[in-house]
Amino acid sequence: YCRWRILGSMVDTSKKFCRIEFLHNFQTYNYRYAFGENVNDILYGIPVCEKNVMKYDIIKNQASFIDIHEEKDFAYTGGCYDKKNNCVWGIPRNANNLLKIDLLNDKITQIPLKMDFKANGIHGGHHYTGGLSNNTLYCPPRHTSNGILKIELDTFKTEIISLDTIVNQNSHYSGTVMHSNGYIYFTPSTGNYFVKFDPVYEEIYIIGDKFLGTVFGGVEIGDEIYCFSSVGVVVIDTINDSISLIHKFETKQTYYGTILHPNGNIYSWNQHNQLVEYNIEKDECKILATIYDEKNGPIYNAGGVVMSDGNIYFTPCQGRFLMRAVFE
Repeated sequence: YCRWRILGSMVDTSKKFCRIEFLHNFQTYNYRYAFGENVNDILYGIPVCEKNVMKYDIIKNQASFIDIHEEKDFAYTGGCYDKKNNCVWGIPRNANNLLKIDLLNDKITQIPLKMDFKANGIHGGHHYTGGLSNNTLYCPPRHTSNGILKIELDTFKTEIISLDTIVNQNSHYSGTVMHSNGYIYFTPSTGNYFVKFDPVYEEIYIIGDKFLGTVFGGVEIGDEIYCFSSVGVVVIDTINDSISLIHKFETKQTYYGTILHPNGNIYSWNQHNQLVEYNIEKDECKILATIYDEKNGPIYNAGGVVMSDGNIYFTPCQGRFLMRAVFE
């Protein structure tokens, strides 16, 4: 089976999901962090509505927080680790700034982008996640922003690369995948197109037809990108520039990101407070855990990261808990 052969060298099928562990209780159901970055076994949570950056050190099993002195609701969504500048960049959603997390000094800086996007509220985001290439950030549009936000990190000069004119509609995107082939792939919100972006020549390519689901990013497996979407598991063929729905869900539901585990399976967290596993070899999707919180409170984890201990650490978007899925 071709996809399984691609996975071959990295798969350890002996590791199975065992349990969910709760690492920190925030006490409230507020919106908190939107996706995170793993740097040297520390998970950095990018603040969407929190007044701080979350750090979780898996060696010390300890959560800590770096305060932000000026904040805005739904300010940032997604981050990029920048080895050259030894920092994590937080991608602007409603903020008119770029967030910089200095990893050496635990210093937070919000750098003005000199652009007023006039974006507010949960659906007001102008850009959403992003990718880092050649010391430049490229961030896909979320709502009413017309194009890809380009931020040059040497000068913080900004530019909007038109996308609406190419897809011939208001362009909503919910995720970014940096592929080893050098291209950046933007995954759509409902009723939009998958996009391949060439950061060298800044050219945009449309992949396939309009997709009637929402896709919060994906994971690279060989020449393919696997994505949990609201309608099923989608595969982007990066050689032929095509997409296919390889597993359709019985009911439409939101999945917040896609995580590739070393056991060869992919995982996601859905809107029903559930951890879900998709077995690529068997084309099998199953619910591994459902969290029944007090008064059926929301537990939405926007993305997750596999750390060196082989467990998946989830960035809590809305809900009371920082948690991890343990594999043994």
